[in-house]
Order: sequence, then C-alpha cells, then structure tokens
Amino acid sequence: LLFRTLGGLIDSLKIIREEKPDLIFSTGGYVTVPMCIAGWLNKVPVYIHEQTTTAGLANKISSKFAKKIFLTFPESKEYFPKKKAVHTGNLIKKDLFKEKKSGEIIKVVEKMKKEQKELSIIYISGGSQGSHILNTTVREMLTYLVQYYQVILQTGDNKVFNDFDNINKDKQKLSKKVQYRFYPTKYIDASEIGHIYKNMDLFVGRSGANTVYEIGLLKKRAILISIPWTRKNEQEKNAQLLEKLNLAKILPEGELTPDKLFIEINRIFKEKREIEKKKIEKIFTKNAGEKILEEMDII
Repeated sequence: LLFRTLGGLIDSLKIIREEKPDLIFSTGGYVTVPMCIAGWLNKVPVYIHEQTTTAGLANKISSKFAKKIFLTFPESKEYFPKKKAVHTGNLIKKDLFKEKKSGEIIKVVEKMKKEQKELSIIYISGGSQGSHILNTTVREMLTYLVQYYQVILQTGDNKVFNDFDNINKDKQKLSKKVQYRFYPTKYIDASEIGHIYKNMDLFVGRSGANTVYEIGLLKKRAILISIPWTRKNEQEKNAQLLEKLNLAKILPEGELTPDKLFIEINRIFKEKREIEKKKIEKIFTKNAGEKILEEMDII
C-alpha cells in the first residue's frame, strides 16, 4: 500500500504540473490522498468535503494539507482542526424539491394519494443496490402490511436472490382489492425521488449520509435500519443524529423481524411528533453549494 501511495503521488504530481488546476476539491477515499499531498506541494489550494458524521482515515490525512474542510454534519468537527472546519451541509440534488408530472411511478403515487388519509404511504428502500434482508422482511409481512398501509418498495436488481421477481409473484397472490396498495420497483430515478419524498408519510431503509441528510432536510419521519459493518459504524451514527432530533427510530439489523418492523411502523403513526424546526434547519441546510463556493472565494 505504501509503494502504491508513492506511485499515486508521482502520478498526481505529473497531473498537476500538466493540468495546472486552480484548486483541488476532494470528497475522500484513499485514492484522493496522493492528489491532496501533491496539490499542497505545488501550492494548489486543497479543499475537503466530509459527508458522514464520522471521518475516514483518508480525509484525516488529507486535512493536514487542506486549506478548509467542509462538513455535512457539525458532529464531524471533532475529527479535524477547528480553524479549518466549516459546517456547510451536504450537496443535494435539485430534483429533491421538484415534483415530476409524468411517469409510471408518478401515476402510482398520485393514485395512492387519493386514499392517503386512511392509508398512509410508506417508502421502503435498501439503497440503490437494494437490501436482500429488507426485501425478505417486507415479503414476510406483505399480506398484513397492505391491510393498513400503501407501500412503495425499491428492491434493487440482485441477480443472486431475484428479489424483484419474487416480490412481484407475492404481489400477484394478494387479493385484487389490495394489490394496488403495493408497488415494487428495481430503481427510483433521480427525477422521481422528489415526488416520492414529498408525498410519503414514512421512510424505512438504510441510513447512509445522503439518505439521512435528505430525510432531515425534508423533516420526514423514518425507521432506519443501519448496515452494521460500515466503517466506524458510520450508518448507526448517522441514524442517531436523526433520532436525537425526533425524526427517526433506529431498528438494528440484528433485531429486524417482520413483527418488530410492523410494530415500529404502527407506533410511529400513533405517536404525536414534536420537532424543533429551527434546530433541524440549522443542521440540514439547503444552500451547501453556495456556502462551499463562498468559502473557496469563487463567488
């Protein structure tokens, strides 16, 4: 690894001398370390953006050569030099605040909205690749879940377990009366997610940095099932941030069962939720891009 890093440093020095960049913007990962060091050696300003509540080794090393470190969450400040660290929030997709007017998933949501007062809409997702554990849990509770709720499930496209195909078969076994209440899909297009987020009553899924930020920004309720083997348990810490703000409940993957998930879903809809909007909006800002550009003296 040491020799590969030295090789990367040599390559980075060559790239910088050829391209002559005005600045370097890094979001972490081991491949970025040589470039940040090379930038510092060539007196090119280095800026880092840390997306999670924790900090990886790459960003910790690169922070020594950085002019400023931009943070998605204030909690990350403890890992970096205080004079360099600036809380800016996370960069977000503009589509998050847009409601698409056409498309199959849009038609599904619009149909569900007609009965939303009696049957709340739940969006379940295991991330872009899906989650076999979460998909299996939904399959096992599907018959009674659709008796009380409307569900959109993003399964991913796992070729080993064929979750999407199996879940579709389960849907066909439901009575015609409730089939429309369940919509499985392999993927949600970036242009469609804003429409789902705005109209859903509850999110159930993983607690990656981007998902947590989007949920916090929109002040939506969530049940978060963090991946237990992530670096420094970062998904658990991301989820804890939303839990402290009374936006989410954490259900550890090791305790995930159809019955427990169903109980938590019911409990959330029965509870009266009180949130501190100003506190949430201070952490989850919409204008991270502008703040970052200002800190880099670009605008």
